[in-house]
Amino acid sequence: MCKSRGRIVFIAIVLGAVSLSLAAGNYMTPLDYYSSDKGKSLAQKYSINLQRAVTEVTSVYKRDELRLMTMDESAVGGAGFWKNPAKFETDNRYMGMIVYVKTPPFIFGQDRNGHVASVLDRYGKTILSALTKQLEASGGVDGVVIGIVWGDSISGDPTQGAAEALALFLARQDVILYKNFKLTIENLVNRNDLFLFNGSGEIENLLQFIIES
Repeated sequence: MCKSRGRIVFIAIVLGAVSLSLAAGNYMTPLDYYSSDKGKSLAQKYSINLQRAVTEVTSVYKRDELRLMTMDESAVGGAGFWKNPAKFETDNRYMGMIVYVKTPPFIFGQDRNGHVASVLDRYGKTILSALTKQLEASGGVDGVVIGIVWGDSISGDPTQGAAEALALFLARQDVILYKNFKLTIENLVNRNDLFLFNGSGEIENLLQFIIES
């Protein structure tokens, strides 16, 4: 896995395809999946806060435009308190969501940067706003993480139907600065950890290995 602070990084890890069931299932990371006492404790205390963020986000978009990943599709489901792979030496925990969305018009250009900017504008800002409200009420959570996979349709296997994905880890102090209009969205992203994925193998890597509980 490759990562560099302050700029977009392309992940070039390709894994063999693994068939994923699309049966309906819970999207919240189960308590016994967490690898540390801190993860379990935060999930016990603040899962209701995270659920409020999920409810807020899913009320904004139509069902055929956005949905959370399930435990059948992602190793951590679609909502939880996860570790940042760029900070593997710590047990920092980020309140987060992983969603599968319909590709929006690329209003910021047809290159990779334009794709990411368009997706963040259409979906990321709403998710960030909802998570930030709950982050402020959740002591001990180190930040928020936004995972977005996008494709022409959000039905079917996300590792096959989608072409691109991102995972954005944002530190608590920076999220609060952004909320209080002391940091631009560009600076917020540039000073934190953004991972990009392209193609089925890399998206499978995101859903199964990159984000860990």
